[in-house]
Amino acid sequence: MLLITALFGAQAKDVVNYNISKKFPDPKQAYYIDLLDLAMEKSIDKYGDYELVPVVFEMPQGRTSIMVQLNQGIDVTWRVTSQELEKRLQAIYVPLLKGMMGQIALSCNIMALTLLKVVRINY
Repeated sequence: MLLITALFGAQAKDVVNYNISKKFPDPKQAYYIDLLDLAMEKSIDKYGDYELVPVVFEMPQGRTSIMVQLNQGIDVTWRVTSQELEKRLQAIYVPLLKGMMGQIALSCNIMALTLLKVVRINY
């Protein structure tokens, strides 16, 4: 009788697979995983227990999104969104790094433009 109670009392965990790269590790990856874990932890009362499972697939970010869309081993990914991407996948808006990714990209573009002007002038 005790065994039956234990079996009925046990609830299955929702397994959430996310992609990681061993070949090209992203230094921000731990932050994204911790943020996902925190969000999942905060929703346990409403949705139940979970288990985050890293899956190693060495592929470009675009392919990762396709695998999420086709439900091929990856359940969630983090990336900059676009209107085209949101036609295929459900976006969950989270200001990763407090929006600093866009500011860093803008800075890089300005620096690259400045470098190109210098190269052109000195050429």
